[in-house]
Amino acid sequence: RWRKTFLWVGLILFFVILFLEIGIFFVLKTENLIQQPLPIYFRDYLLRPVVLNLFVLTVGNLGMKLIKKEQIKNAIPVLIITVMFGISSYIHSVFQVVMVVFCIPIFITIIFKSRAILTVITVLSEGFILGTALMSTYEGQGISQTTYFLPSTILSVIMVLVCGSLANICIKILNKQDEELLHAMFEAKAAEERAEEASKSKSTFLSNMSHEIRTPINAVLGLDEMIIRESTEKNIKNYALDIRSSGRALLSLINDILDFSKIESGKMEILPVEYDLSSVVNDLVNMIANKAYEKGLSFQ
Repeated sequence: RWRKTFLWVGLILFFVILFLEIGIFFVLKTENLIQQPLPIYFRDYLLRPVVLNLFVLTVGNLGMKLIKKEQIKNAIPVLIITVMFGISSYIHSVFQVVMVVFCIPIFITIIFKSRAILTVITVLSEGFILGTALMSTYEGQGISQTTYFLPSTILSVIMVLVCGSLANICIKILNKQDEELLHAMFEAKAAEERAEEASKSKSTFLSNMSHEIRTPINAVLGLDEMIIRESTEKNIKNYALDIRSSGRALLSLINDILDFSKIESGKMEILPVEYDLSSVVNDLVNMIANKAYEKGLSFQ
């Protein structure tokens, strides 16, 4: 997304430079400040920047399509912007602009968080500044050009180095934050996996325990059924009936525990069945009445 954005920035910059060149021409033409013949002026100050910038844009877009390595693809849009700034600064030798424009691509590299891209852009920017200064001094008339461009060059170089240092600090901070975030994500993932394992272990334990407990309860209920069938004493038979009622209630609770493990595994099914209200009330009385009487509570 950033790469596409900065490619559009490069395209917009191309048209801005084109309109500026045309605007500068009309201003200079109106004020009669164009000293060289018009064909030479068009060649040097209009045709050169337009053709060179168009070439840079074309090569950059082709590189984006052909190159597979991500880091190089990230660097191409910033390189395009830097070279376009460099071409314009080199052609016009305007150091007030140079001190500002090369800070823009340097700070853009922060988005890609790559110190390698930052180094390339910083070195390239310094190269354009020094090249512009040398060319301006070489083409200048007299000592005034050298006197003017030397402090401007020094200021521009220092400005770009300061911007590069600030961008480098920002990249370090962002990379450190990325590492901390990645570490936190790994910790959260590990904690989630531990929680899932604990939940599975709990479900397995409950399931196994419920199955194991049902076996002796079924045995108790089976023996109790024998007492109910064979006993002739009324009190013993009533006690056996209470045992059966409580045993079935306990078995129902154990089945509920199994249902919890089914719910967690997503296998729970709700089935509509009929039940006997008087049987439910009788089971509740058998479970609660004895405890109530032991505590001296009335149970109605």
